[in-house]
Amino acid sequence: MRTIFPKREYCTHPLSAVEKAYNKDVSSDRVIVENFFGRQINLWGLMAKQWHWNESSFDMFSKMSVAVTNFHVLANPLRQGQSPDYLIYNQYKNRLAAKAEESVVKRSIAQQHYRSNRKRRLQAQMYGSDTESDDDDDDVEDLSADHVEQVASL
Repeated sequence: MRTIFPKREYCTHPLSAVEKAYNKDVSSDRVIVENFFGRQINLWGLMAKQWHWNESSFDMFSKMSVAVTNFHVLANPLRQGQSPDYLIYNQYKNRLAAKAEESVVKRSIAQQHYRSNRKRRLQAQMYGSDTESDDDDDDVEDLSADHVEQVASL
């Protein structure tokens, strides 16, 4: 494995113009490499964690993830200014995030409905009568109105 480090400046030996230009080139290359690894980790969570399987399968999975990430980078560049396709990729990511947020909101509303219905059932069992009232129905309507407002705000 080959590593490239930037030149270091010492108080007794300042960097020359050539060394500063070299450091600038190295840092711009490092940004691209870091963006690639970030994309690889975002696409394949398996690469972000410690490997717990046998080591013989690691090479296969890592080579496969690098190959598919390379293909993904061709379709969706790492840097914003490189292609108009980046805008499409961002819109896709934003749509996915909005769907995830919407599903969280829907789930919390469903949980609230379940809890209120369960509370009514338990009260009916404890007291032996139907404890539903118009106030409970208003709460359910308020939950539905809140749901509509929350989904509309997404």
